[in-house]
Amino acid sequence: MTPGRRRVLWFGLGFAPLFAFFLWLYPHVLPNYERIVLVFANPLLARSSPPVRIDVDARGSLEAFATESPGEGRPLFEKPYAPHTIYLSLVFLPALILATPASIKRRIRNLLLALCVLFALHVLTMIALLRSLLCLQESSDFACFWVHGVALTSGQVMGVAVWALISWTFWFPPQKGGLPISADARIGRNAVCPCGSGRKYKYCCSR
Repeated sequence: MTPGRRRVLWFGLGFAPLFAFFLWLYPHVLPNYERIVLVFANPLLARSSPPVRIDVDARGSLEAFATESPGEGRPLFEKPYAPHTIYLSLVFLPALILATPASIKRRIRNLLLALCVLFALHVLTMIALLRSLLCLQESSDFACFWVHGVALTSGQVMGVAVWALISWTFWFPPQKGGLPISADARIGRNAVCPCGSGRKYKYCCSR
């Protein structure tokens, strides 16, 4: 079995149990994770026009309000919105990185880096989701429709994309060295032949 196939085999065997574990853990950590995301997203949404605020309930569902006048908030969702498709990358990304058959040190380093990148993307996704929703409620602009669709489905591809970017060099390591150098280029023709005959290289092994 080639080293590449062996890596893929170990990756597949490790991914399935890790994915099952993070899928079980997902609903338990989602509400707290969402609150941390909104600590950064809400101040930015509050500066928009109209200001928007997002709240999280105990099950992780979102409620958003647009403050069009002081003391009054207009609900943006007809009912609490469960953003499971947005945060689905929290299941995929850790499983993909920890299943990659690299060294433990490299896996932990990649996981920390990937989670930081993913967190920033989730903050931007929440902002894009709410701003595009407001835009669609005012008009049927295609750009708003496209941004809203990407924000809703980003969790299905975001984790895989971050993993691919971070783990690219592991699966496709750069080739070391250049083109092979011929023996004639390494050994001068008038140098003593390395075979030990005592003759010049051009009269011995170079023939």
